[in-house]
Amino acid sequence: MPSPRTRKIFLIIIVLIVSGVLIWKLTRPRLSQLERQRLTDIQTLHSEMPAEDDYFGAITRLAQEQNPLARQVALKNLHASSEKIQEGSILALGYFDEIEALDALEKISGDLSPTLAQARIRAIGYRDGERRRRILKQIADRHDISDPEKIAALSVRLVSREDPNDQ
Repeated sequence: MPSPRTRKIFLIIIVLIVSGVLIWKLTRPRLSQLERQRLTDIQTLHSEMPAEDDYFGAITRLAQEQNPLARQVALKNLHASSEKIQEGSILALGYFDEIEALDALEKISGDLSPTLAQARIRAIGYRDGERRRRILKQIADRHDISDPEKIAALSVRLVSREDPNDQ
Protein backbone atom coordinates (compact mmCIF):
# COMPACT_ATOMS: atom_id res chain seq x y z
CA MET A 1 0.00 0.00 0.00
CA PRO A 2 1.43 3.38 -0.97
CA SER A 3 2.28 5.83 1.73
CA PRO A 4 0.07 8.89 2.31
CA ARG A 5 2.82 11.08 0.91
CA THR A 6 2.95 9.05 -2.36
CA ARG A 7 -0.83 9.26 -2.68
CA LYS A 8 -0.71 13.05 -2.25
CA ILE A 9 1.98 13.37 -4.92
CA PHE A 10 -0.01 11.11 -7.24
CA LEU A 11 -3.17 13.19 -6.61
CA ILE A 12 -1.29 16.44 -7.32
CA ILE A 13 0.07 15.01 -10.59
CA ILE A 14 -3.44 13.94 -11.67
CA VAL A 15 -4.86 17.40 -10.81
CA LEU A 16 -2.06 19.12 -12.77
CA ILE A 17 -2.62 16.90 -15.82
CA VAL A 18 -6.39 17.45 -15.77
CA SER A 19 -5.90 21.20 -15.25
CA GLY A 20 -3.43 21.36 -18.12
CA VAL A 21 -5.78 19.55 -20.49
CA LEU A 22 -8.68 21.82 -19.52
CA ILE A 23 -6.59 24.97 -19.96
CA TRP A 24 -5.36 23.75 -23.35
CA LYS A 25 -8.91 22.96 -24.52
CA LEU A 26 -10.23 26.33 -23.37
CA THR A 27 -7.42 28.45 -24.81
CA ARG A 28 -6.61 26.72 -28.11
CA PRO A 29 -7.65 28.62 -31.22
CA ARG A 30 -10.96 27.56 -32.65
CA LEU A 31 -11.23 26.50 -36.28
CA SER A 32 -13.36 28.76 -38.40
CA GLN A 33 -16.45 27.30 -40.02
CA LEU A 34 -14.69 27.50 -43.38
CA GLU A 35 -11.66 25.58 -42.09
CA ARG A 36 -13.90 22.91 -40.51
CA GLN A 37 -15.73 22.54 -43.84
CA ARG A 38 -12.42 22.27 -45.71
CA LEU A 39 -11.24 19.49 -43.39
CA THR A 40 -14.56 17.67 -43.79
CA ASP A 41 -14.31 18.01 -47.58
CA ILE A 42 -10.78 16.59 -47.60
CA GLN A 43 -11.95 13.63 -45.49
CA THR A 44 -14.85 13.09 -47.90
CA LEU A 45 -12.55 12.95 -50.91
CA HIS A 46 -10.22 10.56 -49.12
CA SER A 47 -13.05 8.15 -48.30
CA GLU A 48 -13.68 5.16 -50.53
CA MET A 49 -17.43 5.47 -51.12
CA PRO A 50 -18.67 8.95 -50.17
CA ALA A 51 -22.33 9.85 -50.53
CA GLU A 52 -22.96 11.44 -53.92
CA ASP A 53 -24.13 14.78 -52.53
CA ASP A 54 -21.22 14.94 -50.08
CA TYR A 55 -18.78 14.18 -52.92
CA PHE A 56 -20.36 16.78 -55.22
CA GLY A 57 -20.12 19.53 -52.60
CA ALA A 58 -16.62 18.59 -51.45
CA ILE A 59 -15.10 18.31 -54.93
CA THR A 60 -16.55 21.59 -56.19
CA ARG A 61 -15.66 23.57 -53.05
CA LEU A 62 -12.07 22.32 -52.99
CA ALA A 63 -11.68 22.85 -56.74
CA GLN A 64 -12.70 26.49 -56.33
CA GLU A 65 -9.75 26.82 -53.95
CA GLN A 66 -7.45 25.12 -56.51
CA ASN A 67 -6.81 22.28 -54.08
CA PRO A 68 -4.70 19.66 -55.92
CA LEU A 69 -6.59 16.84 -54.20
CA ALA A 70 -9.77 17.96 -55.97
CA ARG A 71 -8.08 17.80 -59.39
CA GLN A 72 -6.58 14.38 -58.69
CA VAL A 73 -9.86 12.89 -57.42
CA ALA A 74 -11.91 14.52 -60.21
CA LEU A 75 -9.67 13.00 -62.88
CA LYS A 76 -9.99 9.61 -61.20
CA ASN A 77 -13.80 9.79 -60.98
CA LEU A 78 -14.49 11.32 -64.38
CA HIS A 79 -15.97 8.05 -65.62
CA ALA A 80 -17.60 6.89 -62.39
CA SER A 81 -20.82 4.92 -62.55
CA SER A 82 -22.76 7.67 -60.78
CA GLU A 83 -23.84 10.60 -62.95
CA LYS A 84 -23.79 12.92 -59.90
CA ILE A 85 -20.15 12.01 -59.20
CA GLN A 86 -19.27 12.46 -62.89
CA GLU A 87 -20.97 15.86 -62.89
CA GLY A 88 -19.08 16.98 -59.79
CA SER A 89 -15.83 15.79 -61.32
CA ILE A 90 -16.48 17.59 -64.61
CA LEU A 91 -17.40 20.84 -62.85
CA ALA A 92 -14.35 20.59 -60.59
CA LEU A 93 -11.96 20.21 -63.52
CA GLY A 94 -13.26 23.48 -64.95
CA TYR A 95 -11.56 25.39 -62.13
CA PHE A 96 -8.11 24.12 -63.15
CA ASP A 97 -6.00 25.40 -66.05
CA GLU A 98 -3.59 22.48 -66.08
CA ILE A 99 -3.22 20.79 -69.44
CA GLU A 100 -4.35 17.44 -68.01
CA ALA A 101 -7.61 18.92 -66.70
CA LEU A 102 -8.43 20.73 -69.95
CA ASP A 103 -7.47 17.66 -71.99
CA ALA A 104 -9.92 15.61 -69.95
CA LEU A 105 -12.70 18.16 -70.44
CA GLU A 106 -11.99 18.37 -74.15
CA LYS A 107 -11.91 14.60 -74.66
CA ILE A 108 -15.06 13.63 -72.79
CA SER A 109 -17.95 13.73 -75.16
CA GLY A 110 -19.90 11.22 -77.13
CA ASP A 111 -22.65 9.60 -75.11
CA LEU A 112 -22.87 12.23 -72.37
CA SER A 113 -26.27 12.78 -70.86
CA PRO A 114 -27.72 16.28 -71.37
CA THR A 115 -26.85 17.09 -67.75
CA LEU A 116 -23.22 16.05 -68.17
CA ALA A 117 -22.89 17.72 -71.57
CA GLN A 118 -24.10 21.02 -70.13
CA ALA A 119 -21.88 20.59 -67.05
CA ARG A 120 -18.92 20.13 -69.39
CA ILE A 121 -19.76 23.37 -71.21
CA ARG A 122 -20.19 25.28 -67.93
CA ALA A 123 -16.90 23.88 -66.62
CA ILE A 124 -14.99 24.92 -69.73
CA GLY A 125 -16.49 28.39 -69.38
CA TYR A 126 -15.49 28.87 -65.73
CA ARG A 127 -12.31 30.59 -66.85
CA ASP A 128 -11.30 32.49 -69.91
CA GLY A 129 -8.50 31.51 -72.22
CA GLU A 130 -7.73 30.93 -75.86
CA ARG A 131 -7.90 27.14 -75.61
CA ARG A 132 -11.17 27.26 -73.69
CA ARG A 133 -12.71 29.58 -76.28
CA ARG A 134 -11.55 27.25 -79.06
CA ILE A 135 -13.12 24.22 -77.36
CA LEU A 136 -16.39 26.08 -76.83
CA LYS A 137 -16.42 27.18 -80.46
CA GLN A 138 -15.89 23.59 -81.59
CA ILE A 139 -18.79 22.47 -79.41
CA ALA A 140 -21.09 25.25 -80.62
CA ASP A 141 -20.22 24.54 -84.28
CA ARG A 142 -21.14 20.86 -84.05
CA HIS A 143 -24.36 19.93 -85.79
CA ASP A 144 -25.13 16.90 -83.66
CA ILE A 145 -25.59 18.67 -80.31
CA SER A 146 -28.90 19.50 -78.70
CA ASP A 147 -30.34 22.99 -78.64
CA PRO A 148 -29.74 23.39 -74.87
CA GLU A 149 -26.07 22.46 -75.38
CA LYS A 150 -25.70 24.91 -78.27
CA ILE A 151 -27.38 27.67 -76.20
CA ALA A 152 -25.11 26.89 -73.24
CA ALA A 153 -21.98 26.98 -75.40
CA LEU A 154 -22.98 30.25 -77.06
CA SER A 155 -23.97 31.89 -73.77
CA VAL A 156 -20.67 30.89 -72.13
CA ARG A 157 -18.84 32.36 -75.12
CA LEU A 158 -20.83 35.60 -74.75
CA VAL A 159 -19.97 35.85 -71.08
CA SER A 160 -16.29 35.38 -71.92
CA ARG A 161 -16.58 38.53 -74.09
CA GLU A 162 -16.07 36.69 -77.33
CA ASP A 163 -18.34 37.38 -80.25
CA PRO A 164 -20.17 34.08 -80.85
CA ASN A 165 -20.35 34.93 -84.56
CA ASP A 166 -16.57 35.05 -84.95
CA GLN A 167 -15.46 32.43 -87.39
